[in-house]
Amino acid sequence: MITHMALDIETVPAADLSEYSETIQEKITQKIERQQERNPDFDFKYFASTHGDFGKIICISLGYILEAAKEPAISRPASLPELGFFQEGVDDGAIGIVPGAHGST
Repeated sequence: MITHMALDIETVPAADLSEYSETIQEKITQKIERQQERNPDFDFKYFASTHGDFGKIICISLGYILEAAKEPAISRPASLPELGFFQEGVDDGAIGIVPGAHGST
């Protein structure tokens, strides 16, 4: 039985800031400037990578620990059967999903 599971989704910006309309560029720049007041390292790359509308997924990794395992498994890119197992766990309620920033599950 799996006792612990971790899902890591790696994202990057889907496009360069210059590829968006001037209106969108202005709104993004305003958001970035507000965030930079608290975190000077906050930039477009970080914003776009963490924002669902401006980022794209480049890698999904799934790691888990089996109850009988003496050592944790080494994380590696998830295969389709593993992701299917994860989806089955979500579907039957064995794995809970915490809603993201946009309220999606």
